[in-house]
Amino acid sequence: PSVSITVERQISAARRAELGEVSWAPWQCDADAGTWPWTYADAETVYLLEGEVLVTPERGGETVRLQAGDLATFPPGECIVWEVNGE
Repeated sequence: PSVSITVERQISAARRAELGEVSWAPWQCDADAGTWPWTYADAETVYLLEGEVLVTPERGGETVRLQAGDLATFPPGECIVWEVNGE
């Protein structure tokens, strides 16, 4: 079965507050470009502060383009391939 990534586009400040986003630990990609897999033991929710990435479930599923302001949730136990183009 394919893996589904849940995406909310351009979430509002009220939605970020509801989720408690201000208390989330930030993560920054220092690479200009690259592709890497990342496996999430638990469900993981990310909020993109800036830039753009492509995320693809390794076991099959739709590639999703995330842009600044988007919120995405990855299912537990799944490997998601991140692609940063550096532009």
